[in-house]
Order: sequence, then structure tokens, then C-alpha cells
Amino acid sequence: MTLTAISPPVLVVDDDEAMRETVVDILASAGIEAAGVASAADAQARQERDHPSVVLVDQRLPDATGIELGTSLKQADDDLTVVLVTGYASLENAIAAVSEFDGFLTKPVPPPELLRVVTAGLERARLRRENRGLVSELASSVAERTAELSGLLQLTEALAETTALDDLAHACVRIALDVTHARAAGLYLDEDGQPSPRLCAQAGGIALPAVLDGGGEAVMLTAGGRRIGALVLDGPVNAQPMFLSTFAGVTAVAIQNAQRLSVEREAVERLSELSRMKSTLLATVSHELRTPLTTVVGFADLLGREFDRSSPEERREMLDLIIEQGSQLRVLIEDLVDASRVEFGTLRVRDEEVDLAAVVDRVARPLEGSPNPIVVRLESQFGMPGLTVAKLLAVVIAISVFVVLAPKNRRLAMTVLVFGIAAGVVGGITNLATI
Repeated sequence: MTLTAISPPVLVVDDDEAMRETVVDILASAGIEAAGVASAADAQARQERDHPSVVLVDQRLPDATGIELGTSLKQADDDLTVVLVTGYASLENAIAAVSEFDGFLTKPVPPPELLRVVTAGLERARLRRENRGLVSELASSVAERTAELSGLLQLTEALAETTALDDLAHACVRIALDVTHARAAGLYLDEDGQPSPRLCAQAGGIALPAVLDGGGEAVMLTAGGRRIGALVLDGPVNAQPMFLSTFAGVTAVAIQNAQRLSVEREAVERLSELSRMKSTLLATVSHELRTPLTTVVGFADLLGREFDRSSPEERREMLDLIIEQGSQLRVLIEDLVDASRVEFGTLRVRDEEVDLAAVVDRVARPLEGSPNPIVVRLESQFGMPGLTVAKLLAVVIAISVFVVLAPKNRRLAMTVLVFGIAAGVVGGITNLATI
């Protein structure tokens, strides 16, 4: 047990009043404050009250021996210096004093020897108490540093388990609260367009403000020379500044990496979506290019095989269709070029009137002699804003392909509406295309 000396620092225990007062006077003449008592009981009571540093104990007391009293006093205060004083020197007393206490004096004690022993005892007691205090402080500091290192280890493990920003923020404030024993901990992060960091995560029994207002102990979070937020601890904080700085540095780097990873993940998702759209576009373009190309090749082949048996008017009509589908193919290729112009912001949009009846007739007229008769029905309103002749023609031609694929001798109906184009077989065949 460690006690703090109060006053006086020296206690003289002797039932001989004259001897007791003489010793007190000699010490006082040297500037050493001392008090005297006549019994072991008085000495124990005085120790509980004054906590002396040195006790001079006479071997013969009315209620105990000096060795018994000295042993009891040392058990109460390990740092106490006890010197046994006796007028009856014996080998037994000397051995007991040397083994149990800090010194042994024989009456009458020369004043210089008394002062030397007491001065050395005071210094010894002081050093013992200081060392014990330093050891206690060191043990406490080691315990605190161990807790802080454990907190850093927990933080490192938590950061290694996830890259999600919300999970990192909540792990940070939870561990900071456990290590520092603060009443509340909050993590504030900078946001684009916001003058002050905003609350991202908090832990503890006190609600923190949504915007950092300067309250509590704030530790800035910086990574790469740039501030990304702050860690705020509310209430008494049991942690060293170096720990808080290290904790904040590790947290800042982890959060910055999580933010960068989130941006990269979004970029990858956008690239994946663009790749999917590109694949869809290529499939669509392939289909759109194949339709007029098939028509051109088909009519060219027909013209070659039926050239001698066809009239000039029929040949002229097939040539017109080939030219027309070639023009449509050119339009589709120009659309691909327009797509690249959209990407670079150089596309110019031009409005033009659409004669819907003429467009439908251009497709339906060549099919009049086919095995499948076709009936064209036009609604009264033809307005189709934003649809050019070329694009409308491409849709109608795509529908007309169904005429060739349909079963023989089936009556077909093509209906053109203001909101789109549909073709179906009377009797239950579903629509082929809609806009």
C-alpha cells in the first residue's frame, strides 16, 4: 500500500519522555519536523492520520515490542522507513532489525548519527514513493496505450472487412467511442457544394448536430493533403493526441479509398451499360441494314431472271424499287453517321413534312400482284411529329416483309394510325410492329 506523507515526516515512538523529547529537539535543530508518541497504539493512530516517512521505534514499549510495532507499520505502508532504537544491543535484535527494517541504532545515539540515519531514511522513503508513483503511472499509461493499440487493431480489421462507405463510417465512430470513453462520437464528411462537413455516422447517447458547428473535440480527417471531414468526440476524452491523430489518419485514408472505389464502381457500371447499349444498337442496325439490302438483292435477282419475260414498265418498276431501297440503305448509313455526330455535339436536326399516304403507297404498290392481296386503310389524321419520310418508309418496308412471309391466299390488312403503324392478318395474327 502506498501512502502520501503529510506532516510531520518523522515519528518518534519511545515511552521515555525525556529521550523522546530529546530526539525531537535534535531533529528540529536540523530543520526536520518530528512528533513523539509513547505507545504502539498511539503510533498506529498517528500513522493513519499523518502518514510519516520515517519512524524511530524503541524496542521496549508498554504495549508491544519495537519489532512487532515496526512490522505492523511496514505492512500498512511499504514505503515507510522504520529504524529500530534500543538501549539493549543484542545480536537477536540486530538481526531482526536488519531483516525487517531499514536501520538499527543503539542508545545513546550520537546526534550526528541520528541526523544521518533520519536524513537517509527520509530520502529513501521519498524515492520509494516516487518510484511507486511512476510505476503506477507507467502501468496506467501502458493500459491506456494497450487499449488504444487494440482500438487501432479493431479499426484495421473493420476496414479490411468492407469497402462500403456507410459501414466504414459506423465502424469508425463505434471504435472511437469504445476507446476514448467519450459520451458521443460523430463522423462528418465534406460534400461538394456544402460549406461545412455533414454528419455521416454517430454513436453514443447524445445526438450530434447534422452540420459540424465547432462543438466537442474535432480531429480533422486529411488524406493526401486534402481535408475530407472530421471526427468529433463529445465529452471528456480519455485518449492521447497522438492516438487520435493516428486514428484519424487511418480513417481518412480508408474513407478516401472507399469514395474512390464507389466512383470507380459507378464508372464500371456505366461502361457496362454503354457496352450493353452498343450491343443492342449493333443488333438493331444489322437488322435495319439487312432489310433494304435483302430487297435490293431480291429485286436485282428477279430482274436478272425475268428480264426477257418482263415488260419495260415492269423492269422500270423493279429498278425504281432497287433505287428506292438503295436510297433507304444510304439513309440508314447516314443515321449511323448522325449517331457519331450526336456524341460530338455536331448533329443538326431538320423538320420536314410527311405525306403518310404517299409513303404507304410506295411500299404497298409493288405488292399488289403478290399472292397475298393487301388492303391499305388510312385513318383520317396522319400527323406524326418528329418522324421523317425516310424513317417512316423504313418502318413500312419492314412491315411489308411480313407480306412475303405470310401464308398464301391470306387477306392482309395494314392500318396506319396517328400514334404508329401496325399490320396484322385478319383472323387473329398479332401486330408485327409498332412505333
